[in-house]
Amino acid sequence: MLRALCAALPARTSSTGRYRGLPYGTKSSATVVRYAVQAADELIERGVKCLVIACNTAAAAGLGPCGSLRTRCR
Repeated sequence: MLRALCAALPARTSSTGRYRGLPYGTKSSATVVRYAVQAADELIERGVKCLVIACNTAAAAGLGPCGSLRTRCR
């Protein structure tokens, strides 16, 4: 998927991998959201214009009705 995004987007790509606290299955939604927000903040500080969340657990928690990524990253 990253290769397809790199081909489609004109700018350079940047990624971050968060492995602290894995697996997420034993973590609360609030903890998963906190980890996702930390990763997003790091990428936003790098000046990214498009943010792709490739972890289903982080996407569900961070972008869901109780998540804060959608409003934070606008």
